[in-house]
Amino acid sequence: MAGFAEDVPLSGQLTIDPVLGKKIRYEFDFVADDGKRYHFAGQKDVKFFDLTRTMTTLPGEILDERGAVVGRAGLTFDKNDLPRFLASFRPRL
Repeated sequence: MAGFAEDVPLSGQLTIDPVLGKKIRYEFDFVADDGKRYHFAGQKDVKFFDLTRTMTTLPGEILDERGAVVGRAGLTFDKNDLPRFLASFRPRL
């Protein structure tokens, strides 16, 4: 994120449950360029009748250490990458 957190490591969890839970959830923490800790939370709500749009858009929020929203995100992914992304799913055994 230019001007906020450039080239910073992050740690968190990606929950991929597009069939039964109909969601893909992103949760991660990072330290921004200002030295403070932040948390990103975003979720794709999968709709099979609108698969391309729901798999290529990710609404999310950036929260500070107190849990206050400091930013909202509307991320988009290139739809041409969608087949490769879907093919990368592996069931958890």
